[in-house]
Amino acid sequence: MPDGTDAADDAVGPGLLVVSPNPVDFGFLAPESASEVPLVLRNAGGQPITVTSYTLTGSSAFTLIRVDTDGARTERNASPTTAKPVELHLPVALAPGESTDEFRVGFHPHTPDGAQGTLRFLTAGSSGDPEGVVELRGNLGGPCITLSPASLELGGAVVGTQVERELELSNCSEDLPLTISSVSLLPGAAPGFSVDAAGLTPGGGAAPSAEAPVVLAPGVSGVVVVRYQPTTLSATDATGELVPDLGTLRVVTDAGIANRDVPLRGFGVASECPIAVIRIQEGAEVPPQTRLHLDGLQSIPVGSSLKRFEWSVEQPDGSVSGFLPSFRAPQPTFEANVAGEYLVRLRVFDAQDNPSCGDAVAQVQVTPDAAVHIELLWDTPGDPDQSDEGPEAGADLDLHFALSAPDRLDPTAGTEPWFGMPHDSYWYNADPNWGDLDPAIDDNPHVDRDDTDGAGPEIINLAQPEEGKNYRLGVHYWSDHDFGPSTATVRVYVHGALQAELNGVTLEDRELWDVGTLHWPSGEVTPTTGTDGGPKITPDYPTPFPTD
Repeated sequence: MPDGTDAADDAVGPGLLVVSPNPVDFGFLAPESASEVPLVLRNAGGQPITVTSYTLTGSSAFTLIRVDTDGARTERNASPTTAKPVELHLPVALAPGESTDEFRVGFHPHTPDGAQGTLRFLTAGSSGDPEGVVELRGNLGGPCITLSPASLELGGAVVGTQVERELELSNCSEDLPLTISSVSLLPGAAPGFSVDAAGLTPGGGAAPSAEAPVVLAPGVSGVVVVRYQPTTLSATDATGELVPDLGTLRVVTDAGIANRDVPLRGFGVASECPIAVIRIQEGAEVPPQTRLHLDGLQSIPVGSSLKRFEWSVEQPDGSVSGFLPSFRAPQPTFEANVAGEYLVRLRVFDAQDNPSCGDAVAQVQVTPDAAVHIELLWDTPGDPDQSDEGPEAGADLDLHFALSAPDRLDPTAGTEPWFGMPHDSYWYNADPNWGDLDPAIDDNPHVDRDDTDGAGPEIINLAQPEEGKNYRLGVHYWSDHDFGPSTATVRVYVHGALQAELNGVTLEDRELWDVGTLHWPSGEVTPTTGTDGGPKITPDYPTPFPTD
């Protein structure tokens, strides 16, 4: 799209890609808000250039967006896969003086923390290294604050007595002061909570206010004390669990995000009890197949040591992961294989076997970071323990992801690609080469998890789908291992969001379910139907491998 710039003003010589604005500074955005900035790519040189690929590194809160002439959008978040060149399946050719505005960069933070990134467009026919590099910034600059911890667990307090916890406020700027104008409870907090902000100033001065704020120098911290004194016993819910008293502490400063909130929780109890505390090394947002390292040793006993720990988890439908080495270990690991939300709970017991007043709860969001992420899960009613592991310990279903192509095992099977080489990606063909021979370009699928002993998930990822291509999805029941039929579920995620879930399909041993077709770049999934209008299932599907 020509921008009307007079090319005669450009230097005669090689092509030169100039991107504006540069840098891109999103300012300050609250968590879960989003913003986009249009980019203009212009050839400021004397020869034609072609934009062929890009890299995007840094915070995953940054996204490169391409908007086609018909308004269709393709998006990629920064991730380990975008640190390598991502091919543009429709390269952009720019004559001298010509420009395009089809690219945008987005910022969608999940936390108030500062974020940085680097976007680089790679070209053919251009002059070299300095061009096409855009620095990305968000929630940076100006005064800075960190709060520790991010939430306060007051635990159980005997009715009529008081417990307290400290909240540390730190100026994380290297050269700017931080002005604190208010530290207070938001309306709606349970009546047992109170706040003492005198510790923010040396000698315990007055709490900050708009008229008399507290100023922290760079690198300096102050302490706020939160107290909890319940007047009544906490109620119990239908399951017998204590219902906590809740509150929110708000800190108002001159940082980019002015209001920072800290959740508070406590229980009114008849006798003292331990406080369960969860720490997760990997944080609250991770990609699938992350092994979480959980720590309950920060839990607080009552006048003695802790005797035992009990972990539990609410996980996405179909996930059957467990704690290793045991749900009673103080520091277990847990593999979050399936995309979705996990709620990890911990209950602790002291030396007298008194349980914690309530369970500590930590939320972990598992979000795919590949452009296409496919999961296969299954339920086998005849398997009494679908979470156990070992040879033939459960039913074995296999996920297939095929590039539409004429190669196939059975020429009489129409256009079915199953078990065809190299276009069908499955356990035997886990890393086929579908695209560029350059290993630095990650445009091939990967079978990242093959499950042979029950429930799944099996996972296939594709970082760089090819525009204009169709991809086939299939499920083959390799062996029931005498556990009987299984009901399969296939979930397709596109750029981290659930695009389609196809479920409720029951398969017998050796059957193949032709699930459907993924169209790119729309991401639409079209289910395949059989002659009866239901799922297309083929019994005793032939494979190139010997049968049992």
